[in-house]
Amino acid sequence: MKVTQISASKQSISENYALILSKLDFRYRQVGNYYQIGQPEKVQGWILHLSCIWPQIPKLLTTILPLLFKHEVPFKVVKNQETAQLILDGGLGYYQLGKIFCIYPSDDQEALTIMKQLLMVTKGFRGCCIPTDFHLGGITYTRYGSFNAKLFQNRKGVIERYIYNANGELIKDLYHTPFKFPKNVTWPFEEIIAAVEEKPITFYKNCYKTFGKLKTDAKGRVMKGLRMHRLRFQSVIIKEAKQSVLMDEQKRDIQDRLRWQYELLNDLKVKIPVPEVYDFFSEYGDSYLVMEHIKGKNLGQVIDQIYRMSIWYKLETGKRALLIDHLLQLIEIINQLHHHDIVHRDITWMNFILDRQNRFNAAGRAEQMS
Repeated sequence: MKVTQISASKQSISENYALILSKLDFRYRQVGNYYQIGQPEKVQGWILHLSCIWPQIPKLLTTILPLLFKHEVPFKVVKNQETAQLILDGGLGYYQLGKIFCIYPSDDQEALTIMKQLLMVTKGFRGCCIPTDFHLGGITYTRYGSFNAKLFQNRKGVIERYIYNANGELIKDLYHTPFKFPKNVTWPFEEIIAAVEEKPITFYKNCYKTFGKLKTDAKGRVMKGLRMHRLRFQSVIIKEAKQSVLMDEQKRDIQDRLRWQYELLNDLKVKIPVPEVYDFFSEYGDSYLVMEHIKGKNLGQVIDQIYRMSIWYKLETGKRALLIDHLLQLIEIINQLHHHDIVHRDITWMNFILDRQNRFNAAGRAEQMS
């Protein structure tokens, strides 16, 4: 296989990982968003995945490439820094989140051997979680799936990936979040960690109970919950920030942004109507912000209720005045933010809630102006 030549004058080694592969004499070809080295022969097996924050990827490459070369194992690595950032931020889909390296061992014994070595040499590296996989430790994950899937087109013209079950029947290669162990498939990593299926966490810090999700994405969940405080139960919103997602060049991630939101809301509560914040804490590697659950309608619902499929010039005078009053409230909130050198980064109808006192409360992202 011919090595692709890429000019170092166009992209630095830290941005284009083909330069590192070429320097170490790896032969590769581009497959989608990855460079692939070697060709897996099996249809399926235990895939080893490595997650890694993008500033550390060049160092990770030079650390593990000699190990992979020694084992002559096929693998894929994300092709450049730009694509790595998309994968780590969920920009290429939730099921692709965190998958910087994909390694395809020839059998279960090789999978165990390589994984034990990877756990040793990757200590000190950071990465976000891979929601489709079982976490083996550090930045290493695994799932059972296709190496060379059988591809079939469904009735809608979409290509679907198939593998074989224990009876030799073709089944879809499905992604499960959270991870589920495949039926009748041997778990090869017993020496590292027992095959115990992860149970959803619904109780945090011994005082917060979650009971429903409002939103789920790569950054984390937004959940409804109960706060147990002084023998009282209070309805709250719990925002989650996953580790090492949306990292910038200063290595600040979504957890740092959530912490800033906690600090800003505490500062703003005496200046403008905002939800009260009760807590910020970290648990199980992720961070959580607990805030007041304001019972009311968001701006979009309020507008829909006033219009009721009508248009502006057909509205009664009272309804027009009410809409104008709501608009003036929002303008005043934003004006007060700017007065205190704070910019609201997410002005949408979902982030303004009309409470029972007919007062709008601001939610969403805000940060200090520089």
